[in-house]
Amino acid sequence: MKPFVYHENPAGKGSFSKIGDAWALNEKLKIYAVADSPLRCLVRDTKEYPFDDYGYCAATTFCESFIKYTEAFVKDQKLQNINSFKEILLKCNQNIKELNDKLGKEYNDENNYDLAETVGMGAIIINNTLYYGGVEDCYVNVLRGEELKNVAEWREQIEKASKYIDVLSEENRLKEHIPEELKGKLKEENQWEPCWCNYLRNNPQAKNEQGSLIGWGCFTGEEGVSTFIQTYSLKLEKGDQILLFSDGMIPVLRNSEFCNWLLKNRSNSFYFQLEMREKIQSYLKDTPDKDKEKTLILLTY
Repeated sequence: MKPFVYHENPAGKGSFSKIGDAWALNEKLKIYAVADSPLRCLVRDTKEYPFDDYGYCAATTFCESFIKYTEAFVKDQKLQNINSFKEILLKCNQNIKELNDKLGKEYNDENNYDLAETVGMGAIIINNTLYYGGVEDCYVNVLRGEELKNVAEWREQIEKASKYIDVLSEENRLKEHIPEELKGKLKEENQWEPCWCNYLRNNPQAKNEQGSLIGWGCFTGEEGVSTFIQTYSLKLEKGDQILLFSDGMIPVLRNSEFCNWLLKNRSNSFYFQLEMREKIQSYLKDTPDKDKEKTLILLTY
């Protein structure tokens, strides 16, 4: 069950961005983590190079923390249920808070909301069971059988937040969430971000007119992330294909032809990695997804 790992830096228009993806694993204990940190438009639009961005630090902190705490839970035999697995993720969040404290980042600052932050996913196989969880936009798929049916459970909360942003945009209400000091500084196409970060991020009270939760979760060190952390367990079957990946891989993995090719031919050789990159680029062609950073951990149970 040797894992296959693939990483591709941003390309094209994104090639000047800092790396935001990170991953880590403990092959012996079957512990895996993937994280993805954004580069905020606030930084791009209002600040000069070098970017005051600690996204990769946050993503790396999450992954390394997840491995460390999960190893300790396994050693002490404390990983017995979903609640203990969520406790690991909350400990990772606390380490992100420590990172922000060291960086002098302040919470609830509407004019400087570009904290060290990351979304991430962690997983461990123990007693023939996969424990997995985290916050979007990283995911876990478990593909089963010849049809490669995804049997991993997940609630796509972040789509609700995105749809709410679309409604505000259509109603020309995004400006209501832009602080006075930032008005005129953000590009028009980026005016969604203050609402996304200051109102929706880690806010259990963010609800639409129908009373549905529209917030989203992110590991920033804020306690509100607890509402948005999802955790699951799944009894594995022989031959299950387990994938942990960042959002850059989503459109690629939706391509059944690509998935079949990957699962049958994967190899950790340089030549296969190069061939995989070429296939990804050809499948995505001239779409914006072509330029996104991509990270994947894949193993067969």
